[in-house]
Amino acid sequence: MPVLGYLDDLIIVPAGILLAIKLIPAPVMAEARERADAESSRPAGRFAAFIVIALWVLIALAAGYFLVDQLT
Repeated sequence: MPVLGYLDDLIIVPAGILLAIKLIPAPVMAEARERADAESSRPAGRFAAFIVIALWVLIALAAGYFLVDQLT
């Protein structure tokens, strides 16, 4: 039953995340949030994002070329 598998994931994954958050001690969570706020002011790694997007585009082009080649 494919639909039941997805429904199961929609319930179990969020429940697991909530449980993990509740099990983290409050001082540890506060420190992690402070560090995340301090690091969020840094600029994003645009070069790394460009590389990842370029790789996905190359993979998509290669797959398209392969499919066109197989169909003709």
